[in-house]
Amino acid sequence: TDEGACNFNPDAVADDGSCDFTCFGCLDSSFCNYNPDATVDDGSCAFACLSLITADYNESFDIDLGQYTQDVSDDFDWVRKTGATGSSGTGPSAAYDGSHYLYTESSGNYGNTANLKLECIDPSSWSSPHFVFKYHMYGATMGTLNIDINDGTGWTNVWTLSGDQGNVWTEAVLDLSAYSSAASIDLRVQGITGTSYTSDMAIDLAQLIGTPIYGCTNSNATNYDPLANIE
Repeated sequence: TDEGACNFNPDAVADDGSCDFTCFGCLDSSFCNYNPDATVDDGSCAFACLSLITADYNESFDIDLGQYTQDVSDDFDWVRKTGATGSSGTGPSAAYDGSHYLYTESSGNYGNTANLKLECIDPSSWSSPHFVFKYHMYGATMGTLNIDINDGTGWTNVWTLSGDQGNVWTEAVLDLSAYSSAASIDLRVQGITGTSYTSDMAIDLAQLIGTPIYGCTNSNATNYDPLANIE
C-alpha cells in the first residue's frame, strides 16, 4: 500500500509486507527510455539512432575516441595513453598501432568497471559482421575484459577473458553474425580491474569488418592486397 514502492497496488486495502523499493530501469535522463522511478540501472538505456555505422570502421584512438563513447554510469573511464602506463609489471610499453591506445588505470582502483561503447551499428551491412581488436592483459593481478552486445533486449556477453596473458599484444576475432537480423546493435568493451595495481589492461586497433581477410592493407606496399581488411 506504499505509493513509493515499485510494486504499489492502488487496489490493495491492507499491506501484506511485499513492498519492493528496488526498481530496475534506465537511470540516464538523456535516453528515450529513461525511468524516473528507477533506483537501479539495469543496462537497458537506449535511444533512437540518428545514423548507423554501415561500413568498415577501424579505430586506433590516435585522435581521441573516434565514434566510441565513455559510459557515464560506470565506475571510471578508459584512459587514452601513449608509451608505458607508468606502473611496473603491468600494461603495454607502447601502442600496437599508431601512437595511442586505451587502458584501465588500476592503481588505487581495484575491482571497478570501465565501459567503452560503440553505438548504432547496422549488422546487416556485412554478410558476416565481425569485431576484431587487439588487447594487452599483462599483470599479476589482471582483472577481466568483456565484450558485450545489446540488440535492444539488454546486454549479452559474447567474449570474456581474465588473468595475466603475458606482456604481448594479442588479437581477438569475434563473429557477430548471430545479430545480423537486428535493426541495430550497440557494442560495449568492459574492463574490470583486479585486486592490485598490476591490472592495467589495454585495447587498440578495434575494427568492425566483414569476413576477416588477412594480407597487406598498405596501398603503397608492393604486396598490397586490395581485398585484405586485417594486416
